[in-house]
Amino acid sequence: MMEPGVFATDAEWKRHERFLTTLRERGRRDRTVDAYDSDWRALARWYVDATGQNFDVANITPMDGADYLNFLLRTAKPPPPPEDFCSCGRTS
Repeated sequence: MMEPGVFATDAEWKRHERFLTTLRERGRRDRTVDAYDSDWRALARWYVDATGQNFDVANITPMDGADYLNFLLRTAKPPPPPEDFCSCGRTS
């Protein structure tokens, strides 16, 4: 776990930790909790890089959301071609 204040405000870290704790208390699988945590950290890192400010979800604007989605689209790894998913009906 990263030190509070590195990417996010102290208040945001506390909200994030409460959210993850709630997920665990509700019986969510570790992989689910880890995925939420990973996505939150990626958004927080992007926000710091884009704005120069510590991340706090309360400060995100609609334009920040649009900018982040654009960032994800520009940097996303393309999916594998369909033939990589299954060899249904193929004979070799």
